[in-house]
Amino acid sequence: MKHKPCLILNQDYTPLTVISWKRAMRLECIGQIIPEEGIRVIDYYENDVIVSASGQEFLVPAVAVSNRYVKRRKKIPLKKRNLLIRDSRSCQYCGEELSPKGATIDHVKPRCKFKVKSHAHTWENTVIACYSCNSKKDNKTPEQAGMKLLTVPREPDPNTFYSGMSPWMKSPEEWKDYVRARV
Repeated sequence: MKHKPCLILNQDYTPLTVISWKRAMRLECIGQIIPEEGIRVIDYYENDVIVSASGQEFLVPAVAVSNRYVKRRKKIPLKKRNLLIRDSRSCQYCGEELSPKGATIDHVKPRCKFKVKSHAHTWENTVIACYSCNSKKDNKTPEQAGMKLLTVPREPDPNTFYSGMSPWMKSPEEWKDYVRARV
């Protein structure tokens, strides 16, 4: 059986990161011994149980709070994985749901229109697109290609953006009170 990951919240209960169930169980044990180093589990998966070699059953942690405040990054790194999370794993032109392998990064205003190519690679100028839409758009703006963006690309807010979650994974029900709904 594949066990679900654990959502880690900062001390102010904002989403911080997602970790594996194994790491969550280790940190829960550490937190009981050295409180400032571990986590405090606040919710478990109801039907997800680990059975030890001796037959003892342990519930898998679903949501936990860090035992110390973690200072957040000022900016989220612009990577394909984070773009997939921001764009809800869908092409921003046709809306098709994409896997990481089927997704491409599209520069809304083409890189060839910039004097310095690195200036094109910003949160406000990049979106996730399927191969078909990215090829159709080519080195044109969406208007020139006769295409329309489904959402306006923006830099994610570091206070609400959390890392570690697979872009194609849906948030478990146990997380609903702590994270934005993800389709």
